[in-house]
Amino acid sequence: MKNFADTFRLFCVLSGAVMGAGFLSGGELVAFFGGVNFFCLAIASAVFFIGFSFVYTENDCLTKSVFMIAELVFSIAMLSGLDEIAGYAGVKKGVPAASILSLFIFHFLFSKDIKKVERVNCVLIPLSSVITLSAALFAPAQNIAVKGTSAGGVINALLYACMNLFVALPAVKIAKKGKSKSANTAAALCFSVFFAVFAFIILRVAPTTALPLLDISYGTAFYPLLIAAIFIGSFTSLICYLYPLKTFIAEKTAKNRRGVYCFLLYFALFILSRVGISAIIKYCYPLVGALGLSLIVKSFFGIKGGGIGDTMEKRSALCREEKRIKSKNLPKKNTAII
Repeated sequence: MKNFADTFRLFCVLSGAVMGAGFLSGGELVAFFGGVNFFCLAIASAVFFIGFSFVYTENDCLTKSVFMIAELVFSIAMLSGLDEIAGYAGVKKGVPAASILSLFIFHFLFSKDIKKVERVNCVLIPLSSVITLSAALFAPAQNIAVKGTSAGGVINALLYACMNLFVALPAVKIAKKGKSKSANTAAALCFSVFFAVFAFIILRVAPTTALPLLDISYGTAFYPLLIAAIFIGSFTSLICYLYPLKTFIAEKTAKNRRGVYCFLLYFALFILSRVGISAIIKYCYPLVGALGLSLIVKSFFGIKGGGIGDTMEKRSALCREEKRIKSKNLPKKNTAII
């Protein structure tokens, strides 16, 4: 029973980190996949499974820095997206109420324990998924032809999966602690299958617009519900991205100064998010995807740099040296000079 509960909680964290506003609205899927392509969806699904099951992040300074940059970029995007979605709900354009409120809620309710992040994902992710799936299933199909596979389509599928995998790994790494390997693998498998099915259902009805599902559901009973679902998805993604940043600050700063540094972090994220989600997606997302692909390949195949100091040859020599049996009864070497 514990194994099943751990699998479900981890599955919800994976979903919360990946399925934000871009996924649930269909805009991100249309931008990367263009339409229904079974092969490219299968590639992305396989990358998600391999990444969440077998890729382990290293603790060197460079890797940590790159991961933190990715979390910053996606946190900024989610804050900007929350204000954009609030505009659809009637909030006056230019009033950043949603982003500021989300930062306060995260800091005071969810920032101190990963289990709280897991619990809120377990409640909100099924809710947003049911609403989005219902809107996509009842929407009229757009007669979109199945796209042929091209080199560009494969590259986009890889970039999409690696981008989301890369930015989700820090939160997932924290959530994996205390859970069995079988629960981790099962959660990764469930998510990869769920992603492929969910993405196919959205792409079969999604026109080529910025927010496809919102556009096709406009004027229907699903429209307000879909706005709420996309807002929920953005919020769950935001807290999954903010949690590693908050944890990093907690590890690197004194307790009496932690609040000040957190405030500076939130303030910087808020200011940068005013650039707008379109600009962030256009200029920053592909860069994060490329960085993610390189680090994931490096981690998966165990590629190490050949720099000065820590090299594979030196590690192998050290291991051989440690394995040698050193007995006190062995005769001491005579080093006297005759």
